[in-house]
Amino acid sequence: MLLLQGLAEMRQRVEQQFADSLTSREILRCAKISDAGRSALRDIISRVELTYFGHHPASAHDYAACRASFKALAEALHGASA
Repeated sequence: MLLLQGLAEMRQRVEQQFADSLTSREILRCAKISDAGRSALRDIISRVELTYFGHHPASAHDYAACRASFKALAEALHGASA
């Protein structure tokens, strides 16, 4: 959910459109965001991939790390729109 919300924030804050058919990694490659935002988004994507595709059970630690990365992404995006 945090990944999807992060992508929605990108669309809204930096007014960047990308096709729904793109993978998260494709979006990451073409994202017009700061290095801090890119790093935060990369962390979220990596953790989601491990859970979703790698069948790695998500733990409370994983959620907390994703939440921290989401916060960093949101802060980077907020700075981009200022």
